[in-house]
Amino acid sequence: MYSLTLITGRPGANKTLNTIKMVVQDKEHQNRVVFYHNIPLMFLDYDVCNSFQGFFYGVFRPSLEGKDKEHYQLLMERCHNQKRRVELKDVPHLEQQFEVWQYDGGLELWLSWCRRVYPEWRLLELENYLKINPEASFDQLEQFNLHWIEFDNPTDWHVLPRPCRIVIDECQRWFLPRRPGSEVPKHISEFETVRHSGGDVFLITQHPKLIDINIRNLAVNHYHFVRNLGQNRVIKYSHNGCAQDPEDYHAKQKADKQTVQSDQQFWGLYHSADRHNHKFKLPRKAYFFIAVLVFLVILIVLAYFRIFGGDDGNSDVDNNVDNGGSSELDIVVSDGLVNRGSSSSGQKVVYPVESEILPITALNNVPHPLNSLCVKLSLAGHEDIKVSDGPTIRRFYVNCHTDKTISYDSSPGASNYPGEQGDDNYARENSNSNKSDSKSYQERLLFSFDELTEYGYQFTMTNKRSPLLVYGGQKYLLVQYN
Repeated sequence: MYSLTLITGRPGANKTLNTIKMVVQDKEHQNRVVFYHNIPLMFLDYDVCNSFQGFFYGVFRPSLEGKDKEHYQLLMERCHNQKRRVELKDVPHLEQQFEVWQYDGGLELWLSWCRRVYPEWRLLELENYLKINPEASFDQLEQFNLHWIEFDNPTDWHVLPRPCRIVIDECQRWFLPRRPGSEVPKHISEFETVRHSGGDVFLITQHPKLIDINIRNLAVNHYHFVRNLGQNRVIKYSHNGCAQDPEDYHAKQKADKQTVQSDQQFWGLYHSADRHNHKFKLPRKAYFFIAVLVFLVILIVLAYFRIFGGDDGNSDVDNNVDNGGSSELDIVVSDGLVNRGSSSSGQKVVYPVESEILPITALNNVPHPLNSLCVKLSLAGHEDIKVSDGPTIRRFYVNCHTDKTISYDSSPGASNYPGEQGDDNYARENSNSNKSDSKSYQERLLFSFDELTEYGYQFTMTNKRSPLLVYGGQKYLLVQYN
């Protein structure tokens, strides 16, 4: 049973909305008339629905679209900044439309809100009556106590007819704390007998300490609402008696905790400064922690590349990546970074290399296994090999240019079989040929990367996917012609 109930919460915590919902859905006192104060444009109040402001805010404004909506929005903002709502004098062109609507529009607006927010069991008697008398007036429907009645002076709450239910929003304006030892005003002392007088009072404020201590001590129920991160749901903390500091950790632990979704059926029922448009937003502290987290991640990444050679010039050494498609990298790793000399042990060895890249011609000045055979080395090209049920592997080849010259006769009818210069048989057979038809080219031997690794060479790739020959810790750039 309710007697004196205190509802608290910071602005935007849906205190008023949840209080209204609590009253209209209560089964225990469903037949009691409801009096309220300081809830603007309350559409459960028939007098509000039947007024010009009821017409403007409840019917006309929701019908606006496009530029008309923007135009009237500016008008409303101007009036609201003047601490008032739009009146007929602000929009005299709507007078005739309002008079036509007022014939039965106020009752229809009130009924539409009753059907929207009241539960079905609460509307049962009303709907049955309307089936019998569909042309019923508000005076005939008033008996069902679905309407709310506004009263002017909250300090006169105790003189309202009983039994009833009373809702006062922002009650700290009239029930301020008193000095210790001062006389208790009548509108406060009357709360001592509210339980016996048939009245249920709901006082809404932001914090219990904003109101008189006598009221706090007499409260039977205390509901504190908290909204986190601007979400469309709030946390409801229920206390037996008043929690002097509902934000206190221990007070929250003792309370019954419940998550309450913001009921959209009640949006627009009254004019709220919050407008129930609470979008998800992070508090300032959250932005600070996110910035610190991003900063730490950047530091970790930079440290990783610093330690593991991300910026030491070896970034052109690629790792084996199995991407299931055509890959230049697959063959480079398998044929290049593996030291074939250690293949018998089943281990793959990669020797450290210097960061400076020299042209392949510089290899001529360094002793290496092919020094006696090859005058110079050049890139011959590559071929793509499709492995069954596997990726396409790109295999590179190297030209070994020897010091031998291959000659052949290009005259018509001559044998196209080339011979080496200095071959006695070849010289005797071609002694009578026309020297002007004789051509020659330098001998080239073809090696794959895989074959050259047997001689101690290594291979890798630059960032631009150009092959490099590595020998003795030095990288040499392979070009197709040099």
